Amino acid sequence: MNGTQANADDLLAAALQQLQEGDLAGTETLARQLVAIDRRHVPGWTALGVSLQLAGRYGEAESAFLTLIELEPGERAHWVNLGTARRADRRPDEALGAFARAAELGEASADFFYNVGLAHIERRDFESAQAVLGRARQLAPRDADIGVAAARAAYEALQTEAAVAILADWSQFDAPTTETLAEIAFL
Repeated sequence: MNGTQANADDLLAAALQQLQEGDLAGTETLARQLVAIDRRHVPGWTALGVSLQLAGRYGEAESAFLTLIELEPGERAHWVNLGTARRADRRPDEALGAFARAAELGEASADFFYNVGLAHIERRDFESAQAVLGRARQLAPRDADIGVAAARAAYEALQTEAAVAILADWSQFDAPTTETLAEIAFL
């Protein structure tokens, strides 16, 4: 292994450790060093994009994910991450475009459907949100965030009985947060 590769491997390991510890600034710094060494380093760009997204810097995260898409246009995870950054940046139509590409590439996870559902909720397209969140619930029936989002979509669509039915077994949700419990109570 040459010195540059060893340095890149060390930087990646350190960046991932920082990310695991929740040190987003440290992750960003190390990931930027890594992609400066190797502009095509996919794990480095991924660590950078994720750290920026978790820090709420969605436009910068989008740039990192666009670089990943240039490097690996057929990798659905990059499209999911791009869509998630755009959704978090309150650009649901652009998010749905990225999500559509991820779906074309075969993405079908519960988390994916959850994020697509949230984008539809932001667009106030509650019928589409209900359909997509229903798929997410089939894949992860005990996920509290998915359940609450599905109930919110039903509630906003004035389908209160459906919202109540979704939340009827709320105590079976896996580890709901305080915020999730508050939203369940509100709904």
